[in-house]
Amino acid sequence: SNELNAIFPDIKDSYERRLFDLLNGAYIGGKYKMDFEVAIEDVQELNVRIGKMIEITKTICTIRIQELE
Repeated sequence: SNELNAIFPDIKDSYERRLFDLLNGAYIGGKYKMDFEVAIEDVQELNVRIGKMIEITKTICTIRIQELE
């Protein structure tokens, strides 16, 4: 969806790309790498974006479920 694409609007921008890559690698890195670290500022920014992703996903799913009923 366009709304989800807007979470990381310019993936070519080095800051946006770094955050995207950090989020993308966080599951494996956080689970299996003992030295995995994330700056508090990055955690705070990703927390905001993940919150938006959750709300957008809920909305999309709710609409889709209603269409199927």
